[in-house]
Amino acid sequence: MNKRTAKTRHRLNPVMSGSRKGSEEAWAKRIAGFGWQPESFLVLARTLHGALGLVFPNRVVPPRMSTNVSASDLERAYAGAPHSLEKLLKSLDPGLSILRPAGAVSSTDERPRKDTQLGQWLRATSEKFEPVIEKLDRVTDPATGLVHNQALESTTFRRVGEVAHAEAEHLILEIRAWADNAAALIVKGRPMPDLLAAAKDGDDDALLVVLQINAQLITLEAMGARVGAKIQSRDGRFLRRLARALTSPIDLPKNAEVGFIVVALWEAGLKRLTSPEIRGFLKAVGIPDVPQIPALERHLQRMGLKKYSIE
Repeated sequence: MNKRTAKTRHRLNPVMSGSRKGSEEAWAKRIAGFGWQPESFLVLARTLHGALGLVFPNRVVPPRMSTNVSASDLERAYAGAPHSLEKLLKSLDPGLSILRPAGAVSSTDERPRKDTQLGQWLRATSEKFEPVIEKLDRVTDPATGLVHNQALESTTFRRVGEVAHAEAEHLILEIRAWADNAAALIVKGRPMPDLLAAAKDGDDDALLVVLQINAQLITLEAMGARVGAKIQSRDGRFLRRLARALTSPIDLPKNAEVGFIVVALWEAGLKRLTSPEIRGFLKAVGIPDVPQIPALERHLQRMGLKKYSIE
């Protein structure tokens, strides 16, 4: 773990202790008022914040990984569950599960105030995730982000090492799939499986975004066939766009991290917060340059998060 990751795991600071006023404190009071744990929201958001900073350090989609993983493996990983990552986390805490149970889905027809199975699962997962992060904090050097040698020699970390070694290739695949899915959601508001399906069905814009995120996917039979047909028909405009997609990395848009974190925790309970409270939460997470309230509302509305519940 590096220094940046370690910084995302600090305990809740004065925002939670009541020594600061205004929306920075109000978000926590509202979450607690529903009987939920504000600490777990903050820990999960800070973890996402740190992960995004590691995966997209230069605000662009990372380059293609140099492994033996095939494009078909990636396609399956986009829609599949991260079993290897779950094994790794369970080696730290056997009771932790990150696989979403059947039925934990959200419906666009549900009212913003209505709790959902997805929201319940997200909260339960974040509450289980918090002690794992705390455990890592206790054995991590805050100055370097590295795990102490004494801790590495413990039974727990030997078990983590064994799992990581056994699952190394699958872990790399799942991390790459997570990064690609995050990029797709940030750039287009749709996960990679949706974009791939659209690309195969004839959506040129989706095809180009998919290849810009991961050019390796051009080796999928359906994708290669579509590109081959464009070459055969001498579709000059498409081929020029394809050349740009294959040679130019995607630059993540402004406030991309804000949108990703809010969407990730929306059903868990952020949909119950007012705009000032959401902004206060994002500031507590440690995101730099959080938009002012009008700009934040416009940004969330563009992602389809149009309703705020004021209770």
